[in-house]
Amino acid sequence: MDFYFSEFEKRKPPQATPYSLPRELLYQYLATCNICLGLWYLIWRWGFALNYDAMWFSLPLAFAESCAFIGTILFTFNLWKTKDEPQKSPPSSINQCIKEPMDDRPISVDILFPTYDEEPELVALSIKDALKVAYPHNIEMRIFILDDGKRPEMAQLAAALNVE
Repeated sequence: MDFYFSEFEKRKPPQATPYSLPRELLYQYLATCNICLGLWYLIWRWGFALNYDAMWFSLPLAFAESCAFIGTILFTFNLWKTKDEPQKSPPSSINQCIKEPMDDRPISVDILFPTYDEEPELVALSIKDALKVAYPHNIEMRIFILDDGKRPEMAQLAAALNVE
């Protein structure tokens, strides 16, 4: 089986960029400048730059610019602190994942592959990657092929890879 995706099977994701206080402070400084300039612009726009001869165009444009500025404020607020939460150890049982305790059991994970017209080779690659999922504790993992086309080759693939 040699097709487009074969060359990408051995890729590993790059390492995450480490936290940098100078980078965060630079971002916060530039974001503050951006908000101050945007606020100054909107005061000028609404107070001195409306075209009274074409209000049908000038008001919706100023409103759209104001909405874009609100989006900028929300984006800045969302990215203000870039430091990640401290990494916690992965849970080993269901009671570590929920607030109200229940009968303790291992964590179960269902991996679903919806397919209708995909090539069986492509679905097989995805399932082989799903079978490589690693977790530090015992988990109950089930893999399902959800074939809306009800093709016999998908049923054969599921039987060959020992998935449902």
